[in-house]
Amino acid sequence: MGNCASASAEDIEDSVELRVKKLLTPGGKRGKRKSRTSIQLSGFADHARRLLQTKEGEEELEKQLERLNLIGSNCERLIFSVECGQSLRNTLKNRYTNVLPYDSNRVKLSLPKPSADMPDFDEDSEENLDEADYDDGGGCEDPLLRLSRAPSDYVNASPLRVSNRRYIACQGPLQETLGQHWQMIWESGVRLVAMVTDCVEQGRSACAKYWPDETGTSVCYGQYTVAMETEETLDDGNLIRRELTVSVTGDSSETRRLRHLQYLGLPLSADWSGLDPAGFCRFAAEVGATARPDWPTVVHCDSGVGRTGVLLCLLSFSIDGVRASQQVDVPAAVVGLRLSRPGMVHSRSQLAFVYKCLLHNLVKENLISGTAGDRNGQKSAGSLQLDVNEAEDFGEADSPAVNDD
Repeated sequence: MGNCASASAEDIEDSVELRVKKLLTPGGKRGKRKSRTSIQLSGFADHARRLLQTKEGEEELEKQLERLNLIGSNCERLIFSVECGQSLRNTLKNRYTNVLPYDSNRVKLSLPKPSADMPDFDEDSEENLDEADYDDGGGCEDPLLRLSRAPSDYVNASPLRVSNRRYIACQGPLQETLGQHWQMIWESGVRLVAMVTDCVEQGRSACAKYWPDETGTSVCYGQYTVAMETEETLDDGNLIRRELTVSVTGDSSETRRLRHLQYLGLPLSADWSGLDPAGFCRFAAEVGATARPDWPTVVHCDSGVGRTGVLLCLLSFSIDGVRASQQVDVPAAVVGLRLSRPGMVHSRSQLAFVYKCLLHNLVKENLISGTAGDRNGQKSAGSLQLDVNEAEDFGEADSPAVNDD
């Protein structure tokens, strides 16, 4: 009960490839197509600065976003479905009704074993919900709320792979889904969480707090007990690094250590044009350096698509990869993310910030030249260092996926 049907990757692979490549590439034989959005590394600095600093560039960014949205809408309409997230039993588990994982690419939780105190839901309970007779003021429970507590494998989260690392992009949990959030972390074997939001933004909840308030204390979330071992604030208050331990409540046989990185320097805002990318690039570098191929890293903001998408898009461009290919293709990277989760990098400001961060990183790494027009690159080059403390707890730190500032 609670499972939603999903198409296999093999069933959709050809449709995805044909439709997306047709929109990204000019005509020609399938094996000889070249992306029209790919930029030679030697010309990327001028290209990025034009996008970021001119009116024509602003218009081009808008056109890029429109094309990305066209690809996204075609994928959702022709290829993928989101029926599980739209299911009445799962509706209240979504922070936003228009941000749902694809049925064919979602994290699935294990279902609890039946017990005597588990609510009784028959297979027709959802279909017959509209026929339910209840009095919302007379003590009878809202049937939608009751249905949301039915056994379900659903969580608003999407697995994906970036630069040979596994990630899970998810929404910021709701108060009602804290147990499922930790169940996902535990069952997926997560050891690192990257959070790109505050818990409250612009006066509204963006993410329910899912860790204790103070070091040395613990809190139970569903069937999991979470303790905070250490907490330190860095980067002028923009980065908070926590070390957490998690265990199944009542079972001391296994306790896992988890690093929690929270970045507060990328606010919920329509305009990021004035933001210096240095801090975010350093945060992204720590995420990339700490992530390991043998376990997934959770990345989330409030929705799990905007700032989450920006971080994962930046992580798509490893310095070694760019150096080897001599190409930078931001739209293709965004499309790759959107094939795993809809709506990733969904505003012009977010797309522009990806270019700004890439320019910053590549100038710092001396892969492209810095000029007077690149004020952020000139200002920050060489002044910031990647700080990955206690890397031995996660294995030896290999090269960061992106440059540290």
